[in-house]
Amino acid sequence: MRSMRELFAASLMASQVMTRLLAAIASISLLVGGIGIMNILLVSVTERTREIGVRLYAPLSSICLISTMFRSTIRAVAAIAANAVPLPVTKSP
Repeated sequence: MRSMRELFAASLMASQVMTRLLAAIASISLLVGGIGIMNILLVSVTERTREIGVRLYAPLSSICLISTMFRSTIRAVAAIAANAVPLPVTKSP
C-alpha cells in the first residue's frame, strides 16, 4: 500500500513531466513557425529584388520600403493561416 503522500508526489511528478513536455513541444513549434515566416520573407524579397532596387533609388525613405515588405509578408502569412484553418464538415442527408 502506498501512502497518500506518495500518491500525491507521483501525481505531481507526472503533472510536471507533462508540463515540461508540452512546453518543449510549444517551443519547437514556435521556432519552426518563426523559421517559416523568415523563409516567406526571404522568398518575397528575392522575388521583388528589382522593385526594391527601384524603390531604393527613388526618393523614398527606408521606413517606407520596410513597411511595404512587412505588409507583403503579413498578407502572405495571413493567406497561409487562412488556408490552414480546417473547415467544418457537414453531413448531407
